[in-house]
Amino acid sequence: ESLGLLPNLEGLLIGYNSLTGIVSEVNFIKLSKLKFLEMSSNSFFFNVSSNWVPPFQLEYIAIGSCNIGPKFPAWLETQTSVKQLDMSQSGVSDSTPDWF
Repeated sequence: ESLGLLPNLEGLLIGYNSLTGIVSEVNFIKLSKLKFLEMSSNSFFFNVSSNWVPPFQLEYIAIGSCNIGPKFPAWLETQTSVKQLDMSQSGVSDSTPDWF
């Protein structure tokens, strides 16, 4: 929730830090300028609703080794500016949607 105190944040680069916790919509609610999200190799559990529309447009997403599955994250469909995506070992066992 304290990330909301950083509304001008463009990059959240916290990968490879042995962090743990639950990530939800409330963590991102005021981060409309976010472009780079690097959370790989932490023990995060993504708990977002299936109809969540993030307030940002990411160019770089690295959420490998975070628990985002088993469903393919529907919020990725809203991210039309992505140039690089890593969601390896993220617990997704769902089939890849047609929009992807």
